[in-house]
Amino acid sequence: MAYLLEIAGSTFIGGMIIFIILNLNSNVLRSSSSFSFSKITQENLTSVVEEIEYDLKKIGYRSPDPVILLADSNAITFRYDINNDGTPETIAYFTSDTTALINTPNPRDIFLYRTVNGGTPQTSNIGVTRFRLWYYDALGNLTTTPADIRSIKFALNIESVYAFDEEYTVTYIERLIQPNNLR
Repeated sequence: MAYLLEIAGSTFIGGMIIFIILNLNSNVLRSSSSFSFSKITQENLTSVVEEIEYDLKKIGYRSPDPVILLADSNAITFRYDINNDGTPETIAYFTSDTTALINTPNPRDIFLYRTVNGGTPQTSNIGVTRFRLWYYDALGNLTTTPADIRSIKFALNIESVYAFDEEYTVTYIERLIQPNNLR
């Protein structure tokens, strides 16, 4: 009879150890997946921010006035000489609405477009959910007059394209750019 009690006790303890190991494995898998989604959204954010910062820092380079043609809360059009050939190009950033990406899992994602000289818009679906712009004059006051703009702040929200545990990983950034050619 003592042997049966020892076997039952060791089976119970062994089952608990197996349960703990499986639970630990599940938690590690969940953390790893969450970290992967976060890393992907941060990489997507970094690539978009680098391109926007590069363009905004070059506003007005080898370009006659006016260098900023449109300054809206979610769109900007400006000029600078991209390829250093003496001819300024017109660059525009603007967003779509959420209906442009109705076939994606994320209901909030939008396209962030970039055009050069009004050509075909360049974009990719990397999870942009918000693109916002603010414009400041020489004294640091908000302005909407293109000729008065001396610095530009933009905010960008990127969410993972796919949900994990019914949640989208969110990455947010704000940057203030002071183009040398606007001073």
